[in-house]
Amino acid sequence: MKEKGRMGASIIAYLLEKPSKLLITIYLGNDFVNVAISAIVTSICIHIFGDVGISIAIGIATFLLIVFGDIAPKTFAIKNNEKVALFSAYPLKIFYILVSPIQKIFSVIANRAISILGGKRFDEETVITEEEIRTLIDVGEDEGTIKSDEKEMIQSVFELGDTRVEDIMTRREDIFSIDVNTDIRNAITSSYYSRIPVYDGNIDNIAGILYLKDLMKYTYPEQILPKLKNILHPPFIVSGKKRVNELLKEFQKKKVHMAIVLDEHSRVEGLVTMEDVLIELVGEF
Repeated sequence: MKEKGRMGASIIAYLLEKPSKLLITIYLGNDFVNVAISAIVTSICIHIFGDVGISIAIGIATFLLIVFGDIAPKTFAIKNNEKVALFSAYPLKIFYILVSPIQKIFSVIANRAISILGGKRFDEETVITEEEIRTLIDVGEDEGTIKSDEKEMIQSVFELGDTRVEDIMTRREDIFSIDVNTDIRNAITSSYYSRIPVYDGNIDNIAGILYLKDLMKYTYPEQILPKLKNILHPPFIVSGKKRVNELLKEFQKKKVHMAIVLDEHSRVEGLVTMEDVLIELVGEF
């Protein structure tokens, strides 16, 4: 929202910089309204019904608070989260400033109580666990704020840390590769792959990776052709036991899209590409 320049977005960003203070502000506002409504309803009911009005007030106030103070506004906010956030930004900031002195008092008391109980201070950074995020995703799907395909994609990000390269790689017997002595013109027409492993003698002796784009300038018959080994890129070697999330980081760091997978005996076990990782993330495309 802030990047789009939406009115109120900067205030929302300001409030979110101090989440503990914002939370205390919201609690104070919520409790103030609850107490005020209960007091008003009780006063009216006692005035109309006398002493029995207290029991009636409890029922009416409970109904009003649950329906109009909890379920209805929260449901509306979930379905219109951006509009509600922008609309409430200004009044929330004003209330935030007004109750700032009270915030500090409650914060000190809360932190003292938490420290005594051996918990983490309220204003310290909280690390959200994977399980908590998965729970939030499930809740979001149930409430309609997260679509099922979005849920699957988020969950697949976590699963990358549990998946190993050997689980997604192309097996040795299915690798398309060419010999280093292959004529360049034959190499151009031999495959539709953009990157091709090139071996010297046998598949376990990978000489490098051929990028098809490097061959595009040698398409004219009169051109002098270099030897294939002179235009190869060094192979990126990984273990099949490496986790896929780590592989993705290395792909990004090294700016490569292909890796040769070796086993513990330095034999070629398979081949893995950036496309394999993306398929693991979002499925076939």
